[in-house]
Amino acid sequence: MSSRPSRSWKKPVLAILVAVVVVAVVVAVVVAVFSVGYYRASQTQGSTCTSVMPQNSPFKESGFTQVCGIGVASDRRLTIAVHNSLFLQEKDIPFRFASYQQIPLPAEVFLLVNVTIRNVGGGNTDIGAGFQAAVLNGSSYVDTTQFIANASFTGSYPNQTIPNYMRGGGVYLPPGSRVDLWLIFYVPFPNVLDSNIVEASNFRLQLVTYSEFSYGGTYIGNGGYNCQKVACQDTHVEFVVAT
Repeated sequence: MSSRPSRSWKKPVLAILVAVVVVAVVVAVVVAVFSVGYYRASQTQGSTCTSVMPQNSPFKESGFTQVCGIGVASDRRLTIAVHNSLFLQEKDIPFRFASYQQIPLPAEVFLLVNVTIRNVGGGNTDIGAGFQAAVLNGSSYVDTTQFIANASFTGSYPNQTIPNYMRGGGVYLPPGSRVDLWLIFYVPFPNVLDSNIVEASNFRLQLVTYSEFSYGGTYIGNGGYNCQKVACQDTHVEFVVAT
């Protein structure tokens, strides 16, 4: 009388199958993570610059390396994210000016852009007045110029503003810090009487740029840096954040 075949061979086969499945899942997760990382990197590096900022763009800073992204861009020193923007007339903005500054007329139109800037590179830096905004009216550029007065907001209007020349070189960002800001741009019309907030409401913010000249060093206050103990980097990077 013959005995039944042993079923003990099924255990190692099952173990092998389980191991294969586990390896496949791990590989799939690694590939997915790598793909997401690659996509994010591509959104903040040069691969997006061709579509975000063409070679002939008037907003391309000569002598700078462009770092581009959609909504956010990073050069691994700074990360700049653009959240939202709005067009308002001066009369609707709670501006605060120093006594020696010229106050805009009520009908003049401004563009306010809300951004978050993070210092992720481990060195000292500050954020100054190197911002530009590209605004479209249909397919044509609107000539927006940076509002360079040291304006801020009264009361508790969201966060602080740039530029802020009264603090020296701008807003100081020590390693690991972040700041939420409203950038202020003046939107010129042929004259103040022609300022048209209805027309401006149809404008579209295309991109925001920031020119980073240097990074690092030991901050000594009032926008000054000591580059002897800790080296200062001559970066010359232009952040280009499409919206």
